[in-house]
Amino acid sequence: MWPAATLGPWSAPAALRDGAGRAVSVGRARLLGMCSGCPVVRAMAFMFCTYNGYLQSRYLSHYAVYADDWVTDPRFLAGFVLWLTGMLINIHSDGILRNLRQPGQTGYGIPRGGLFEYVSTANYFGEVLEWCGYGLASWSVQGAAFAMFSFCILACRARHHHRWYLEKFEDYPKFRKIMIPFLF
Repeated sequence: MWPAATLGPWSAPAALRDGAGRAVSVGRARLLGMCSGCPVVRAMAFMFCTYNGYLQSRYLSHYAVYADDWVTDPRFLAGFVLWLTGMLINIHSDGILRNLRQPGQTGYGIPRGGLFEYVSTANYFGEVLEWCGYGLASWSVQGAAFAMFSFCILACRARHHHRWYLEKFEDYPKFRKIMIPFLF
């Protein structure tokens, strides 16, 4: 067993675990400038991401204890695959959303392609998968709590977005679910 703080300069478990968390934080921080035109909202989002990143990193670097072979544990592997799948869904979905408007256009459009064929908020689904994967790979209360928190917040936002699409577009696909394909 090794505590994360005594690993020395590098170890495979710490590198994989910390790299996944950093990738999510960097991706989220990169999108802060695009999520809202309101400086207060951007500042609050930045503070939240910074605080959450600190809490997750502090736990992993000072308190978490994992076996030397943790990276081969089925919980870690399944969590990593879930995280990677969520990240790819999130990146692809964000690309679809960014390309809804062509230069000079100001109207709204219906997202099409990828998981948007099944749900209204494919990007939220990808983010929830990322955090669930992180929670599973870290096998920590902190990771699981943040995955649950993310699901609850994003599910509420997803319901609002779904209703907006249905009200705004008469031709919006009625079979699309809100956030989870075939379920919700």
